[in-house]
Amino acid sequence: MSAPRVPSPRRSTSAGFTLIEMLVAVAVFTVLMIGLLNLLDTSTKVSKIESALADTQENVRYATYHLMRTARMMGGSIMPFARGGSAGNAWVSGEVHDNAAANFAIFGTTIDNMPGSDVLVLRGFFDVAPFFIHLSDLNPTGSTVTIREHTDPGGVNERVINDLSPYTGIANLFLNRGMVIATSDGQTQIGSAAQVGGQYVVAEVTGTTGVTGSVPNRQIVLTYSANAAWDVLNPDGSAIGAGEPGFRAASRAGILEAYAYYVDRNMVLRRLAQRAVGTTGSEPVAINIGGLQVELGVDADSDGFLNPTTEWDASPTLAEALAGSGVLAMRITVLGRTPFEIPDWTEPDATFTSSGNMPAPTAGASGPRHAKWRRMEVAVALRNFM
Repeated sequence: MSAPRVPSPRRSTSAGFTLIEMLVAVAVFTVLMIGLLNLLDTSTKVSKIESALADTQENVRYATYHLMRTARMMGGSIMPFARGGSAGNAWVSGEVHDNAAANFAIFGTTIDNMPGSDVLVLRGFFDVAPFFIHLSDLNPTGSTVTIREHTDPGGVNERVINDLSPYTGIANLFLNRGMVIATSDGQTQIGSAAQVGGQYVVAEVTGTTGVTGSVPNRQIVLTYSANAAWDVLNPDGSAIGAGEPGFRAASRAGILEAYAYYVDRNMVLRRLAQRAVGTTGSEPVAINIGGLQVELGVDADSDGFLNPTTEWDASPTLAEALAGSGVLAMRITVLGRTPFEIPDWTEPDATFTSSGNMPAPTAGASGPRHAKWRRMEVAVALRNFM
């Protein structure tokens, strides 16, 4: 009997990876991953820059139209932008400080201005809708004006002329703001024979009773007096005198505000209200703003048109603002920039030199020139200042 057959071991048909193959595979995988990570990093950086530019563009657009809207409402329709003459040269409803210093004084306080950026002052903004008044509500000798809610309370001619509900319970109502007392735009007798149109006087609200009484007899009594901050808005540029206003009719009493716009060194466009000086300070309008430039359109040759090359003034003096037919328009340029630097980028000089006369930041190793900028310009017809 033969011995049992022992089966021979089977040779495996599948071979493993060698060390060299493994190292090559790992190297190729590493190269691919590094490339993908670099692509992802580049994509993330581009997305971050594009997102910042989109935000900057929106901030610039908001800031520009905010300034434009405010500028068009300044001046109360009869207050000029600038005035010269025997009362002395003075800016009135508007004033441009070209490329103001870093620490610039306005409204008696010092602001932290972005070097090379303009400061724009706008006066005579109606803080609330003007109130209707009657000549009998005005007491020039006592320097008071009474704002009534109704006429002829309880009578046959009773009607609402001023809704005082929004002002009930407010302490120090309108205190330290400007007040304009005006006649209608028609001809108004101010003397035994003289007649003029659109008479007004401006003073400061120095006292207020707030809203007193009950419907329909509610009223506000405001006391006014001269103040240098508001005197400039008067027709003669001087302080209101005893017994003024002296005209024989009065139809409106409006509450006024003055604002200074500037860009601080944290790239925030700010608005400083004159009444806020020493109290609440300035308020932010828009962020990531690198500069503000303002130009005036001065019709120096009085032809009713603005020459695009010769009649836009980037650094106006008062005499220039008064030339010819005076200031007809304002061109506002807002420059925004990304809050961080962009590698291998230097903003071209044209961004700055074509924006008023803003000095271009130094193109050093780092700084604002190495951020990306966006610019927006609007021209505003200053109808209220004509």
